[in-house]
Amino acid sequence: RRRQRAPLRGPQRRMSVPALVDALDRADFEAAAALIAPDAIYEKDGETITGASAIVASYRASHERATSTLDRIVYRSSCREIGAGTFRVAFEDHIELDGRAHCFRCEQDMSVGPSKLVERIVHRELDGERAALEVFLSKRL
Repeated sequence: RRRQRAPLRGPQRRMSVPALVDALDRADFEAAAALIAPDAIYEKDGETITGASAIVASYRASHERATSTLDRIVYRSSCREIGAGTFRVAFEDHIELDGRAHCFRCEQDMSVGPSKLVERIVHRELDGERAALEVFLSKRL
């Protein structure tokens, strides 16, 4: 007789998203990779990135671009469950450049599947945030 897997409930399902968000805030990409399913998908800016390695590479590239361009960046993020196994993550990037400060915000919806890992990520830009960031970056001293 095959043993049926019990459906994920509450704490089991909730643990991977906060842990992933924490790992990303710390730029701990090895820890982040362990929380993303090997065949996960990441929908961002009209493209789909497939696989944990490629997804983590995208997060790492964004971090490296920021740290090579900015004087300082601090990530502060939070998440809340918006449906069964789906969480809305509010990302905040507190940045400094040439003595000026700015906070860039965006959101991602992360879904956890039976693997207890994040299986789908959908990036969502917030109105006016990208334009405000571009203006901030263009005003170099």
